[in-house]
This record gives sequence, C-alpha cells and structure tokens, in this order.
Amino acid sequence: MLNYFLRIRKIVVPLISIVLAAGSLSARAQVVPAAAKSQFSVTVGALASAFQPDYDAAYNGKVVEASPFRLYGVGTYVDVKFSRWVQIEGEARWLRYNQFDQIHQDNYLIGPRIPIQRLRFWRATPYGKVLVGYAKMDLGYAYVPNVGFVFLGNGGFTDIAMGGGVDFKLTKRISARGDFEYQYYPKFIENTHLIPYGASVGVGYKIF
Repeated sequence: MLNYFLRIRKIVVPLISIVLAAGSLSARAQVVPAAAKSQFSVTVGALASAFQPDYDAAYNGKVVEASPFRLYGVGTYVDVKFSRWVQIEGEARWLRYNQFDQIHQDNYLIGPRIPIQRLRFWRATPYGKVLVGYAKMDLGYAYVPNVGFVFLGNGGFTDIAMGGGVDFKLTKRISARGDFEYQYYPKFIENTHLIPYGASVGVGYKIF
C-alpha cells in the first residue's frame, strides 16, 4: 500500500508544481485592476473523444497492451472559475463506441485547471490540468486453456489524468475546446498499471 501511494505522489506532485508555476508566471504579467476584478463564472460543455484504452486482454493473451481499436465516446465538463488563478474542472466521459471484445472505459474526474494567460492569442487560452477520480471499465474476454474465452467482468480503478488544451472564445458565452489527456491507473489487475490517452473536442456555454 505504501508503494502504491509513493508511485502516485511521484507522478502527481511534479505535475501540479509545473501547472501552478505556469499560472504563477502568468499572474505576474497581469495589472492589479484586472487581478482585483471579480471573475467568478461557470461554464458547462459537451465533448466528443477518441482514446487508446491501453488494454487488450484477449488479442494477444496479455493483460496490458495497446488495443487494435480506439474507443470513441461522448462526455461533459464543468469549469468553475473562482478567480483568474483558482479554477476547478470536473469531467465525465463514456467511451462506449468501437469496442473490441466488449472493452470500454468510463471516467469521472475533478481537479485544478490553470489557464496560461500569458500565451493568449487569437482569442485562445491554453491551459493545463491535473485531475483525479474514478474509472469504470468492462474488461472484455481472455482465453483460458481448456476452457475457452471467458468474460473477465468489470472493475473500478483510481484514475489520474494529466493534460491540457486550448479554449477558443467564439462569442461572449460560447467557446470551443481542443483537449489532450494522459490517464494513469496506478493499480490495475495483476499488479500492472494502465495508461490510456486520447483527445477531445467540445463546445462550452458560459452560464454566468
């Protein structure tokens, strides 16, 4: 159990430090009146995603291996902006299309999101994020000698997501998003770990 938490800390702590450092550098470039202005807002959005699940139990008889099929799915996100430098993102994603042997993944994640304001261009704002949450997964089929193919059931796993993207402001309330994300399941079956990764595009609406 100790090794499990140490592995998570080695990945998450440096990434959070990098994201916060980027935000700190950007903050120094802002004038005082802009920083003092109330910036609270809530944006909700919809996503379309394509991911490599990094799992293929049946294809070559291995537990963890890149799948011959990408998973496609839909998702949603909520960005809560308390100030320019304090923001939280929550996302949910259901990767249910183009399944191989009934393998699919769902993700439910939340964590800090830091816009890199200094790099703003063409009404676009790049950002970084580190999210933590839960992944639910159907494990598909595996071949068992003298038995045949057996369905492995499903499971829930700790999911750490690291990534970033760009928000494009289209109107005062509507924005478009391009996002890339690496995920890490630190404790998968048979003492292995999983690293799914993929990209998403979406549209958001600023409620207030």
